[in-house]
Amino acid sequence: MPTNNTDYDFPETWGLMSDEEKHHWFVRERVFRQACRQDTTFGRRYRKAQQEQERLDTDQYRVDDDEPLK
Repeated sequence: MPTNNTDYDFPETWGLMSDEEKHHWFVRERVFRQACRQDTTFGRRYRKAQQEQERLDTDQYRVDDDEPLK
């Protein structure tokens, strides 16, 4: 299997797709990535969800306690 030298995560069926199907997949992926970077409701919500997921994935949580910080 050839090595993927891009930042795209190709679908498992990539090798079975026609050139036209690959083109449409790339267009959808680029549109999605651009929408994620824009300062829109979707972009902000997507980035917030990504940050929350990264926090959970890295086990960065804090213990809540009743004592105020000094």
